[in-house]
This record gives sequence, structure tokens and C-alpha cells, in this order.
Amino acid sequence: MEKLCAVCKKKVDSETAAILTLGGYANAKYLCEECDSDMEIATRSRDCSEISSAMDRITKKMSDAGIDDKLSLKTVSELLSEAKERAEKIKLGEYDFAEEEENDAAVEEVPEELRETEEDKILDEKEREQNKKIDRVIGIISGIVISATFAYIAYRFISTWFL
Repeated sequence: MEKLCAVCKKKVDSETAAILTLGGYANAKYLCEECDSDMEIATRSRDCSEISSAMDRITKKMSDAGIDDKLSLKTVSELLSEAKERAEKIKLGEYDFAEEEENDAAVEEVPEELRETEEDKILDEKEREQNKKIDRVIGIISGIVISATFAYIAYRFISTWFL
């Protein structure tokens, strides 16, 4: 399903596009590849000039596209504000990249209790097979009931007209 980028209003494929934020009723605000790349540079780069350039590109795209969605504007504004503070700390040599890397590792690591095991996969497959069988039985029963209903209606129709 195609949606529009929350920054530049280019068409994006919602199946593969990055999500900027979620709005009301969990409606996603998407980013195209180019804007996602700029956002990644602005928030993750270690070079102050790259960060500044990416921030300028993002703000220019939003201005050119006439973005008026308050949630998108607020989210981008917050991200760019954090990126600006980060760039200033990098410029002064006060930014701790080790802490950032630790946070990234912690976010990317899925706890053991949440990981899918082989047993879970086997149980899921068994459940799928059971659901297929149940669906098949329900389909057969529904077909019989519908056929019997039509047969009864046909019998009543024929008996009232010809008897």
C-alpha cells in the first residue's frame, strides 16, 4: 500500500518504508529512503558537518513540501533538536560514543525469554495444521447446511405449487 513520506511527501511503500512515528489509531507516519537516510545521518553521524547538512536537507524538504501535520512536525523537531545538541557535544568533545553503543546493543538484543524457540515453531506449525482441519470441517458442515436449506426451500416451493 502506498503512502506519502512525512517529510517530503514522496510516495513510499508502507510495507518497506521506515516509520517516523505513530499517530492516532496507530496510523504510521512513514519516511522515504532518502529522508530516512538523512534522519539517520542527523541522529547517528559522528561528523558535525554531516549532521548539520542532513538537518538542513530535512528542514528544506519539509518547508518545500509544505508539511502541516502537527505530529510529524513535532517529532522531526524533537529529533533535530536532539541531533543539534548531540552535534554541539561532539564539536566540544564532550559526547560519549561508548554510552551510545551500549544503548544500541541493549535495544537490539532480544531477551532470552522473548526469543522464539524451536519448540515454539513446532507448536505454531501444529496449531496451523489443526486450524486447517477445523476450517475444512466447518466448511463441509456449512456446505451441508446450505444445501439442506436450499433443498427444503425447493421442496416447499414445489409442494405449494404442484400439490
